[in-house]
Amino acid sequence: AVERDAGDDPAPTAHSSSNVPIFWRGGMATEGAARVLALRVSFPAEGDEPALDFEQGDTLEALDALIDGGGGSFPYEDLSSYYRRSSYGKLSISGDAFDYTALHARSYYDDDVLALFAEAMSALDAQIDYSDYDANADGYIDAVYLHFAGGDTGWMSTWWSITQTWGDTGTAFDGVKPSKVVTLHLPSDDPFAAATVIHETGHVLGLPDYYSASTQTGGASWPSGIMGSDMMMDNVGDHNGFSKWLLGWLDEDEVTRVEASSAGIVVSRGGEVVERVSPGGDGTSALQLSLASYTDDDPARTGGIIVLSNEDEGMFSDYYVLQYDTFAGNQSLYLPPVSEDAEPQAIPNGFRMYRAMAELTDGGFDFIHSNMYGSVNNQLIELVDPDMDEMHVPGSGDVICGADSGEYGCMLREGDEVTPDTHPSTNFFEAANFGYTGIGVRIDACGDDAGTLTVSHSGLDKPDTPDFALEPVDGQALYNAGTLVFEASVSVRASLMENPTVVIDGRVYPAALRAEGTRVEVETRLDPTVIGPDSVCEVVFPAGQFSIGADGAGEE
Repeated sequence: AVERDAGDDPAPTAHSSSNVPIFWRGGMATEGAARVLALRVSFPAEGDEPALDFEQGDTLEALDALIDGGGGSFPYEDLSSYYRRSSYGKLSISGDAFDYTALHARSYYDDDVLALFAEAMSALDAQIDYSDYDANADGYIDAVYLHFAGGDTGWMSTWWSITQTWGDTGTAFDGVKPSKVVTLHLPSDDPFAAATVIHETGHVLGLPDYYSASTQTGGASWPSGIMGSDMMMDNVGDHNGFSKWLLGWLDEDEVTRVEASSAGIVVSRGGEVVERVSPGGDGTSALQLSLASYTDDDPARTGGIIVLSNEDEGMFSDYYVLQYDTFAGNQSLYLPPVSEDAEPQAIPNGFRMYRAMAELTDGGFDFIHSNMYGSVNNQLIELVDPDMDEMHVPGSGDVICGADSGEYGCMLREGDEVTPDTHPSTNFFEAANFGYTGIGVRIDACGDDAGTLTVSHSGLDKPDTPDFALEPVDGQALYNAGTLVFEASVSVRASLMENPTVVIDGRVYPAALRAEGTRVEVETRLDPTVIGPDSVCEVVFPAGQFSIGADGAGEE
């Protein structure tokens, strides 16, 4: 699903505990009670267009059950149960569903689905007291869902599952205004319907999508987006620790801030320094920490998260988030099956480590970085995935995303390390020259309910970067389809931030990049008419294209 802004004036924040940027705010509180409204809308025949109604089983009762009546399978049985667990008991959602038949055939609303919301809500005004659905009394309806008849017309189309911000702030029903409105395309009795409603409610609460738009439109399927299963990625599992911190579901004493720099390591919790380690004689420092399970079968319990950076610059900055995952609560997930008749295998215990680049635009309106329109190593949040270079099978239902080899490596377990010299690394953008942190993370133990890790710092603020040059191999020509080979002066690794381009007679065309050791290949697939014998050609490598040197340090 995707979040759309339908106007220039988003509704104000619903609750002071929510830290979401202005663009993402809506009428639903992130803590306390929330009341939602669901509309089940069919369409009459009109002109040459036939009537559209719901299939057997896709009933009003089934839609109502998705809210708080157990309409799905654990851990997505309904909106209320899932978010009670995800929020550690801080958010309680209830609501009601109503039937409505539109005044026109469905195509009438193709270019203005908000008109359908307004029409339905006006027609049901005598039947519904809309002020009942403003549980936090902020003047905005907590959320309105509209499940339409007739099936979907594809991703990002009008007839898809999409969350929008109601832009007409002058419209009110019973003294309250719509804020976030959601269309729902799956039949309410579909096995994946509840997870879809849960994902869309993530948008209602203020979370963006963590998948990539290019993947949805036929681009590369892996690596992509957050690079692992998440409710805002593939509708699988729980919300990650960054999301829950943003929504105010983790108390301050459940967020362990670790600052690791050349000055040593400082650990704070609840605003108080609880441990401090000074550098040794060689300038390095290290400290062992423990972290209890992020989820628990008791929905009120959590071990919280570790937030790791060189300096504590607040929530809206760059840092790493670590959580300890076990098979519990909304993370009661299974590994991808190795064969059709294989018994389901629960996810192992281990750490997930996320890289977050959460800076805001001027005025705090939105995140600077985006998963939807960013790229790997240059987006809002992504998993530090040890097997990211292997093709992965997408997650679905209660089966988590994992490598198609059958080996599950999407978490850090005993003996695993992430340092400035590993791949993936602790360097932002996977580029040491401007993203170096000097931070190391080593996993020491993974127990049933908790794990231990060692955080270290190299003592360096920035590494020495070797000289770098890139020369084309002699005797080559650029064709519309083919590969150009370059020789690098030192070993390189390609960054996934952005691909190179080729400029032919002043026009820019995309190219693909592969790099191994000192060999760099640029592949082109172009229309034959764009290039001729007398064409002037250039290959352009963007800044941050390479991590260079035997230790993976630096970039050009």
